[in-house]
Amino acid sequence: MIENDTVSMNIHKIEKENFVIPESFACIEHGTFQLKEAVTLKDLKSKSQTLERDYLEHFSNSKAHYIGSLGDIVFSEITFGETLGKTKQICYGYLENKVGLEFLGLLDKKTMELDFYSVLA
Repeated sequence: MIENDTVSMNIHKIEKENFVIPESFACIEHGTFQLKEAVTLKDLKSKSQTLERDYLEHFSNSKAHYIGSLGDIVFSEITFGETLGKTKQICYGYLENKVGLEFLGLLDKKTMELDFYSVLA
């Protein structure tokens, strides 16, 4: 049983055209953050596309990825993965990858929060 007090819900506006939730996945990486001063949503979406093409698409574990917005100043990065362990490994791999570091360089580190969730049903 899940206790209602432990559940929080957020509405993300998907900032990726024609995004489709993958048919199968076992976990989700959920990061929220604000952007550094002078960084725009356009910059974030462009770097996200580069991250997908040059990093995430090299892993069969990565099922889908998008940038979302939660209002005007808070954004999210959502990744759907095949396994929780591999999804975490790929995410933390941003710290050892040029494209990953460039993506992280757009974000205000003080506002970053990162969680991983497994599908329950």
